[in-house]
Amino acid sequence: MDSWMKIMFNDSPIGYSHTNMEVNESSLAQHYVLNNHIYIKLNIMGKQQKVHVDTMAFLDPTHKLQQFAFILSSRGYSMRINAKRAEKQTFNVTMKTGN
Repeated sequence: MDSWMKIMFNDSPIGYSHTNMEVNESSLAQHYVLNNHIYIKLNIMGKQQKVHVDTMAFLDPTHKLQQFAFILSSRGYSMRINAKRAEKQTFNVTMKTGN
């Protein structure tokens, strides 16, 4: 799967989203690999800011989330979240903010 979408605000394009999915036959915990990249330009307090968001998710063959990573970055700020399933409904999560 491969999908591109235009992001609109007040009938004007402000960015895009690109999503793709791959199948990894050699791994049960990472059978489906989903990637999403978002790029948007926002006016924040009168200044244009470029924001990048990257997300990666790994699902097992039953589509149950096993692991994910989320990265948000803009000028002056960044955040990274990583998580991996530890038990049935529990994830070990690490988060890093700042530059």
